[in-house]
Amino acid sequence: MENCTIYSHYIAIEKIIPILKQHFPSAQTEITGTEQKWSQLQLKIGKSFWKKGSTFTVYYRQRLHPDYKLVLSEEPLIQNLVGMYNFFSSFPAQNPDIYNRLLHKITILNAEISFAAEPGFSDTHVECILNIAQALDGIIFSNPNSVFSDLGMYDKNGVLLLNNTGKSDATTLDVSIESKYYDKVSGDEPDERKDRTNQLLQSHGIAINTHLPRIVNESEANIRTPYEIAERVTVLSLINLVAFNSVEPTQAIQYFKQYGLWDKVTENEKDLLENPTQSKKDQATWQCEGIWVLLWSLGKAGEIPFPNHLCSLNDLDFYPFQGFNQDPNEIIQQLTQRRTDTEILDSADLYYRIDWACVNARVKGQEMAIVHPGVVYERHYALNWLIRNRDQAWDDVTCDT
Repeated sequence: MENCTIYSHYIAIEKIIPILKQHFPSAQTEITGTEQKWSQLQLKIGKSFWKKGSTFTVYYRQRLHPDYKLVLSEEPLIQNLVGMYNFFSSFPAQNPDIYNRLLHKITILNAEISFAAEPGFSDTHVECILNIAQALDGIIFSNPNSVFSDLGMYDKNGVLLLNNTGKSDATTLDVSIESKYYDKVSGDEPDERKDRTNQLLQSHGIAINTHLPRIVNESEANIRTPYEIAERVTVLSLINLVAFNSVEPTQAIQYFKQYGLWDKVTENEKDLLENPTQSKKDQATWQCEGIWVLLWSLGKAGEIPFPNHLCSLNDLDFYPFQGFNQDPNEIIQQLTQRRTDTEILDSADLYYRIDWACVNARVKGQEMAIVHPGVVYERHYALNWLIRNRDQAWDDVTCDT
């Protein structure tokens, strides 16, 4: 079996079936859905009682809300496109213009058409795939096969745009956007936030990536409640004291159980308390950064300092753990305020983009002297939890860039 996938900015599902019928007029077709709205087509070609024939399967999906920008969300196709962007942005570039155009084009993609040919691609398959790519102004992703020799992205004519060595045979790549999507530009809050963040980063001499996707906007945000944040930071505040050897793990376990917070302790935190090692404690000390971020979100810490050095919790006027005789639930109940969605999303966007700069420097073997990458990562982690990025639990938070 051989595979490849077309990605397109244009939503034009109605163009695909006529092209398939043109190239395979005698094929038996099984369709999942209707001709106007389908997710899978299977063409059985040359099959008869005495002949096995071949199959050509086509899968289709599109963004729930087609756009001209890539906005992070839980939608599977969006996650795939973000992963694709990160994958290709890590490649070297022999042709910077094609490289930048390709990354830009990935951010505006709205539809995915995947092809699987059994036992493999014929000349007719290839002609059909290229005709669909041309009709949709698409680009083609493929693993090495009999048609596409390299793992990489190809233009609508099958010419290599970029492979993992940075090679590109193409001389041009159009990036066209449907005019109806420009209606969203005026007053587009996530774009304005992204522009502000990039201007701030540039003022500090930090690399930016103008094609990096936007984060969620305020109308769609589901930021954690003050109660959720207060519970989490209260647990973290005692775990932090264990990490710095100021409190015995057994004392912390007894305290959490006494006040009904044991089920709020994560599996990783329970492992630290029940099987403490210095290595685990050293790792947990990094969560000072997350504690500061969460207390900041509750209005109990000052502005998040520039991430060029570790924060000092000794500078805080308020700390959630206030002794073994103090009921933490009383403190949690008192923490009823948090900063605005705008403030939290601004910070989440900032650390998302700084973290990209740190990862980019690491991939290129460059030193990141302006900020501390570890500090950036821990703050990004806490902010992603705050904004429910992928709605992940504390132990499972990811910081994809």
